[in-house]
Amino acid sequence: MARKKKMGRPPVEEKGRVYGFYAPPELTRNIEEVLQYTGGTVSEYLRGLIESGTNADLEKYAAGKLSSSTLRQYTGGSIETQKGN
Repeated sequence: MARKKKMGRPPVEEKGRVYGFYAPPELTRNIEEVLQYTGGTVSEYLRGLIESGTNADLEKYAAGKLSSSTLRQYTGGSIETQKGN
């Protein structure tokens, strides 16, 4: 039996989730205007924005974790090779 393709949803092995939010009229007009220029669907557009935003936040988190790590506290932020005697 062939899988039924749903509009705006990419084929995936693992099921995702559907998120929703309230968008005030000005935001919906802006999104529709952008889509007139870029084409595509609202779902594709919002997925792209959310993906780039979450990736940026995860990178900030990783950088923050690195700067406050135990290794950084002990080395003062720099790691140098030991010099031979």
